Amino acid sequence: MKKYCLFVLLTSGLTYSQRVLDYQFTNGTIGVTSISVTDTNYIWICTIDSLFTRHVYKKSDQLVINVNTVGISSPMKLIAVDTTKAFLNASDNRLYSTTNSGTNWRVCLDSTFYGYDFSLSHSSPNFVVAGARIHDSDKSALFISSNSGLNWIRQNIPFTEEYLIFDVKNTDPAHIYAGMNCPGGSCGNLQYLYTSNGGINWQFKNFPLVSNNMTLLAPVFNLNNTIGFTFAAGFNFYRYKTTNSGFNWSQPEFFSLGNTEGMQGIMNIDSTSIWFCATSEKVYKTTNDGINWSEMTIPLTTGEFITGFDF
Repeated sequence: MKKYCLFVLLTSGLTYSQRVLDYQFTNGTIGVTSISVTDTNYIWICTIDSLFTRHVYKKSDQLVINVNTVGISSPMKLIAVDTTKAFLNASDNRLYSTTNSGTNWRVCLDSTFYGYDFSLSHSSPNFVVAGARIHDSDKSALFISSNSGLNWIRQNIPFTEEYLIFDVKNTDPAHIYAGMNCPGGSCGNLQYLYTSNGGINWQFKNFPLVSNNMTLLAPVFNLNNTIGFTFAAGFNFYRYKTTNSGFNWSQPEFFSLGNTEGMQGIMNIDSTSIWFCATSEKVYKTTNDGINWSEMTIPLTTGEFITGFDF
């Protein structure tokens, strides 16, 4: 069976009613590993082909360009700040950045000695957060840069070997969140890490375990950091909601049967009451801060899965 990948764009406007096939790779590509949208006409994409070779592309209107990644081993995930500036996580345990649309890349975090897997988040053109798992010690580390990755400050956080950073999110330079997972399956709680003062102080928030889930996604908040959501990921997905900046959270609400439906995350739209979340097979929408959710019709066929989404 021929394999190919596609990504779906939602039309502008609050109805988000139309889903269309915007572009289809036919050059042996079997998956999109990362997608980052900077505006309505500019998209960055990381792909993998049938030989497990990874590529980076830029799409402006209908023009798709292969981005130069010579010397970078297996680009994994890309987060774009705008049409010229982006950060790229690669399998060589380095974090790269570009300021000229990918013409040149430089190493902004070199962790070949430790072996980091990075997860990334940004909330302004200059502020970037990088969460990492350190392979040789099986612990986590978290770095903050306020000058576009030129310099990084490693945070003084008492990570243990029991919990590892799964992903990171930040609403602004003061509010940073890291979802933790328990790869050994022996943790007593679900857990996330957070700061509300830019890293001066860090705290851990614990939830009781639910089902067999051992991973808690990093919470995502609206722009005023009051309403937020997070998901406990496992065979089933459970949703948590807060309306007071994470001080209290709802009881776990069964959200979706997991199985092969890996949770792709949740996003707030322009700090309104509109949110979207996605699994590997479905996209859900709420227009009233999660009081009601509706499943959106996405034109997937057998063997196709959602591997990322952005707005």
